[in-house]
Amino acid sequence: MKNTLFLIAATILLGSCSGWDGDSKKSFHSSCVESMRGIGKTEAEAKSACDCRLELVMKKYPSVEEALENMDKIATDPEIAACK
Repeated sequence: MKNTLFLIAATILLGSCSGWDGDSKKSFHSSCVESMRGIGKTEAEAKSACDCRLELVMKKYPSVEEALENMDKIATDPEIAACK
């Protein structure tokens, strides 16, 4: 999970300004799917889990900056981890 979050954070950081613009959402989702595929999830499983994770992260952290500041919390959040 921490490797996944590192990739997501790095990708978002490269294109973020504030809030969750379309590029930030797309970067988060793409990085998440790639990471999930890397641990053996099917494309459909990865997309479903990443849709859920993105929604929860945006709800809990209204800006990309807040999400990046709380990556440790996100990595250990049981609600986010439960996304399937």
